[in-house]
Order: sequence, then C-alpha cells, then structure tokens
Amino acid sequence: MVNLYARLVKDENSRTEALVDLLERILEKDQEADAARFGHFISEILLNQPTNGEEKISFLGILGNMPLSALSIKTQYRTPTGVIPDIVVFNGDRPICAIEVKIDAPLGEEQLESYDTFLQQTANGNPTALVLLTQSTQPPEGFTNPDSRAYRTSLRSHASWGKVAKWFEELSQESAIDEPLKTLAREFGEFLKEDTMPTLDDVARARLYLTHSHWALIEAVKAMTDGCQLPAAWSARKKGNTRIGRVGISTRISPRDNDPHSVTYGLCFNPVDENDDYLHGCQRYENDAVNGHTIEDGFYAFVYVAGPSNECQHIPGYSHNQWYERAGQNLVQVENGPNIDSTGWYYYCDANNGGYAKICPIQNLLDDEGRLGDELQTWTCERLNEAVQLWNEFF
Repeated sequence: MVNLYARLVKDENSRTEALVDLLERILEKDQEADAARFGHFISEILLNQPTNGEEKISFLGILGNMPLSALSIKTQYRTPTGVIPDIVVFNGDRPICAIEVKIDAPLGEEQLESYDTFLQQTANGNPTALVLLTQSTQPPEGFTNPDSRAYRTSLRSHASWGKVAKWFEELSQESAIDEPLKTLAREFGEFLKEDTMPTLDDVARARLYLTHSHWALIEAVKAMTDGCQLPAAWSARKKGNTRIGRVGISTRISPRDNDPHSVTYGLCFNPVDENDDYLHGCQRYENDAVNGHTIEDGFYAFVYVAGPSNECQHIPGYSHNQWYERAGQNLVQVENGPNIDSTGWYYYCDANNGGYAKICPIQNLLDDEGRLGDELQTWTCERLNEAVQLWNEFF
C-alpha cells in the first residue's frame, strides 16, 4: 500500500503542514482526552529536553487549564516584525509557543533569536516556549544552555523528528482513536521512520556502496573527459577536483583560478528536492514547464555551465539555435542568441546562481555489457565542447 505522506510530503514546508494538520485533528473535538493528548505531545515531544524544568511545569499547567477552543495553530505566521516562524501556537490571540522546523537545512542568522523577541513582546510575564524541531540540523550555540543570556524565553527545547514518528505510531494504536485520524497517524509515523531512521538494510547497502561502488563511480567521473580535445586553458584543468554530494559526484573546471563562472560534469540521481545541488532541483528547469517535458527519476550524466544569476537570464529553447529571455512572465525569442545548437539545454536560475545543463539518462550511455565507458566519454566530450562555447558567449 502506498503511504499518503510519502506521496505528498516533498519538503520541509509540506512536512510542517502535515504535522499541524494532525495536531489540529486532535484539537478539533474539544474533549478532555484530546486535551490530554495534545498536552502530552507538547510535554513529551516538543519540550522533552527543556532548559527550565520549573517553567515547563508552569507552561503545561496553564495549557492544561485552558479550553481547547482557545488553542489554535498557525503555520508560516508573519509576525509584526516580519519574521516568519514555521509554527506558532496561540492561546486566543496571544502566541505561547514558536516552533522552527528543520530537516537538514541550516538555520538563518539569528533566526531563533528573532522568534524569541517576538514571543517576549506579547508574553506579559506569562510562560512561553521556543522549540527547534529538527532531523539533523544542530541548534545554535547557547540555545540548549539554561544559563545562556542570548534568549529571554527561558523555556527552550531541541526536539527530534524521530520522537515525533514514535508518538504518532503509538497514537495510531490507541483503541479510542477514530478514523481517519488513526490511519493518518499510522502513515505519518511510518513515513517519518522511513525518512529519518535507517534500517539494517540501509547499513548493508551503504557498506556495499562505500567498499566498492563509491570508488568505482568516482573513477568513472574522472574518466569522463578521457579523449576530450578542449582549448588549452580548459584541457589543463579537465581533471579538476572531484566532489561528492548527497545525490551525485562531479568535477568543476574553469579556465581561470577563483572564477565565479565554471563548467561542471558528473553523474547524479534526479534530485529529490530543489535544495539538492545537483541539477539544481529538476523543478527549477524552466523549459520543462514551457514544453511539458519531465525529468524522470533515475541516474543521469550531466554537464552544466554556471555563473552568477544576474549573468544567466537567457533561457534556451528546445528548437535548433533558438534562445529566449524573460519579458515579464513571458518568454520572448532573442534575435541574436549564441550561435550554438541549444537543443536539450535546460535553464535554471535562483537568487545566487544560474546556468544551463544538459543531461542524459545513464542507460543511454552504457556499452554492450552494461558498463560506463566509451559511450559516456564521447557524450561528455561533445557536451563539454558545447559548454565551453556557451561559457565564452555568456562570460
């Protein structure tokens, strides 16, 4: 059976929304047992490791004495000062708990400190709580230290998604829980365990990869440019430093040292989200949206040209030698675009970097024995020559 959350939850924001949806389902009945369950989640999961035990008791006491109808939960709440905590719990119109949700992304500079300020502006001496709920992101220095003076909110806690998974799994086994909450709680718990808690099978696969495939793939990437005839400045660097990321292995080259413009080639899986920095998130390829193509799940060879985003505003089309640029929300053909076959080049651009990528499913580049060899090298060399031309046109 397909897990609902495995299909729908793709990033940090959607996981946050799924969690809050389940908590709201617990709150909506306004019964004593539901109040106890919600309080238990706050106590045992979010505030499991409090920086101030006495403040936790006081906070939970007030929480237990207020009617469920007074409690509400808002996601992506914009505070009067403009900061946006992922989750804010309210008692009426007064915020009592701010929760920052992370999976593996870093915290913003003074992000938790800004939420601390927001809570204290409306506390009026009442207990409040500041929580960091993470998978692998570590709390900033001083956050879990009871003696830290960096925060005015004395009740702080670092919570884990692993404990959230176990709590919802146990909730689904309670006989008093009705549908659909029972099924949703079970599936959410299973989804989180699969996503955050490796099994012995994962360990076995990792052992196989680290002892053999890891090095085989690194050597395959190093060999991708064998036989390439590039301009002299590029040829001297075509065996650049090999980098290993979460979903790929790559080599970055540039004809000049410390140049913000570069060409990168390698092997990678289709990124699972747009934060994966291989192929820069398949969702961000504009040509897919324009032409209806999709980058399917699988393993790919790739070459991309990259530079600062303000220098990468042209969008290549799929037809022969046609290039486009943005005019508002529309794409307008450029009369004097680069004189290069742009078929198959994908465009991407974010706040910092942009560029053009060409990719190929690895099964199209295997030899008769199913190995990576001459076909991969030929494809890479052809793409690198095109990439050098693109680099010269734009940079």
